[in-house]
Amino acid sequence: MEKYDLKKENSTLIVVGDEINRHNYSDFEDTINNLLQNGCVNIVISFKGLKYILSDAIKLLVSTHKVLESRGGDLVVTDLNKYTSWALDTFEDTVNFKITDKINRAMEIIE
Repeated sequence: MEKYDLKKENSTLIVVGDEINRHNYSDFEDTINNLLQNGCVNIVISFKGLKYILSDAIKLLVSTHKVLESRGGDLVVTDLNKYTSWALDTFEDTVNFKITDKINRAMEIIE
């Protein structure tokens, strides 16, 4: 997992590796929580190449979106493959953050 500060103040891009599983979920959670504790307002997460995502990670995305929305910001996920789209669809009633197919579009949303 890689993290990049974006041009827009208090905005970050996270590029996730091939899995968010029980072994690395705590790293993902710590990264998100540190960003929120430090006042982050916008987070873009690229799931390019993601083959597996733990349901706890999706729940974390939902709660992260609520925090960012209360700050006037956004959570945008991008680069979804069929598996990731299917996994997010299973949480359709609770997933209300923005989803785009291209990272450039995600950047436009937070600008």
